[in-house]
Amino acid sequence: MNISYNDSELGNVIESTLKMWKYNGSWYQLSESYVDTSSNLVYSSNTTEFGIFSPLGQVSSGTSRTGGGGIGGGESINIPSVSSACGDGKCDLNQENYLTCPNDCKAPEEAPKNISIDLGDIRSGKNLEGSFTETFKFKVNEEEHIVQIGKITNNSVTLWIWSSPIRVTLNIGETKEFDLDSNGIAELEISLTQIKNGKVFLFFKEIEEEKPTNIPEEEKEVSKEEKTPATPSEEIKKPSLWPSVGFFIYNISQNLIPILLLLTILIITTIYFFIHKRKSTKK
Repeated sequence: MNISYNDSELGNVIESTLKMWKYNGSWYQLSESYVDTSSNLVYSSNTTEFGIFSPLGQVSSGTSRTGGGGIGGGESINIPSVSSACGDGKCDLNQENYLTCPNDCKAPEEAPKNISIDLGDIRSGKNLEGSFTETFKFKVNEEEHIVQIGKITNNSVTLWIWSSPIRVTLNIGETKEFDLDSNGIAELEISLTQIKNGKVFLFFKEIEEEKPTNIPEEEKEVSKEEKTPATPSEEIKKPSLWPSVGFFIYNISQNLIPILLLLTILIITTIYFFIHKRKSTKK
């Protein structure tokens, strides 16, 4: 699709920055969009649907007025300009805000009230399709949070998340994790799957904390020495000075038989010599 323009229509617009844009609740730039300054044509080879289109370029301030309209149209429309001041680190509220220029402007502390969709609990994951400025809410750990869609480019989107405003920038195919309550643990995972016709396709999922397995009470009471394997040097230990009763009885029983046997032999030998001596005396 081609849209022509007159030099007199440019005003403060920098001609070389003209690209083809489409309106779908908000203006976004089409991919594969080009400008031919010698022919005064802005064209795009990536147009497959009817809609409102217009060339748009960077200006120093104000708005630009361009020709255009729907495909085959001819009415002129007023469109907001892309401020060249965006990105200078200063928030000019006459031209910028936290949604259009998130690098310069901070989001308000209070979340927007115009909620479009309630995603509810996202522990199992929820898909979200939305356009510029749309606002949604969701729950993480039973706490409600708000997300608003900000600046959309050909391959990225900026989101703002409340309770306290957190700025999120995602590229297509990227997944990021976020700590919502500043406890050092990420509770939320967001993925940007695609951007199509000015809409972003996102996936939200709560990150559930890993809970320790319940340990039986008897295991908890096991001492550190019992849990730690003994080293070879520790395995060789001196016998206890105070052996148990069982150990004492065991030792006695092991030594009793030889003692009894020796005592029996001694008695028999004594009796034998005693009898032999008596016989010798009688003779």
